[in-house]
Amino acid sequence: MFCDEKSKFPRIRFKGFTNAWEQEKLGDLTLLNRFPQISAEKLSELNQYKGDVSLLPSSNNNNWRCSYNEKISHLINYAEVITLGRARNPNPKYAKGLFISSQNHIIESKKNDILLNKFLYFFINKVGRKFYSFENTYPMFTKIDFLNTKFLFPSVKEQEKILKVLNNLDSLITLHQRKLELLKNIKNTLLKKMFI
Repeated sequence: MFCDEKSKFPRIRFKGFTNAWEQEKLGDLTLLNRFPQISAEKLSELNQYKGDVSLLPSSNNNNWRCSYNEKISHLINYAEVITLGRARNPNPKYAKGLFISSQNHIIESKKNDILLNKFLYFFINKVGRKFYSFENTYPMFTKIDFLNTKFLFPSVKEQEKILKVLNNLDSLITLHQRKLELLKNIKNTLLKKMFI
C-alpha cells in the first residue's frame, strides 16, 4: 500500500484514487519530543495493566496502562502520538488520548490536515529500524536520519481508506490471537488431565 520514491504511485490502489502521492521530509511533517517523560522504573511502578492512561515504555511491552488519579496528573500528557525507543529497538507504539512515556522519542504529525498520525505510525512501524545507527555497542536513534527521511503519502481521504483496511486487519489478528491462546490453554489442560 506504500509506494516507492521513483514512481510516487503505489502498486495497490483504491478505486477512484489516481493522484501521485506527495513527498516531503519527515522533519517538515513532524514534531519531536514536545512532551515530558519519566524514568523507566517510575513507569514500571505505575503499571496496572488496566486503566484509562496508556503507559509507553521503550521496551516491547504494549499493554501497560494505569488509572488516572490526582497524584500522577502532573505526569500525564494528552495527544495522539507515536513513540520510538531511544536505543536498541524501535518498538513503535501508537497512542491517542492520555499517556505517560519513558525513554522514547515522541513523534506526531504537525500537519494533521495532510498527514494522519495513525498513517505515519504504520509507515514508522514498517521502516523504524532505518532511523537507528549501529556504530555503537547497541543501536541508537539518529534524529538527523529521521528528519531527513523522505516520506511519500496520499491525500487524507486515501489515508483514511488505507487505515480502515489496516485497522480491520489488526482487529482480526487480535481476535485470532485470543482464539489461539484459548485453544492452547484447552490443549494444555487436556494434556495435564491425561498425563497426571
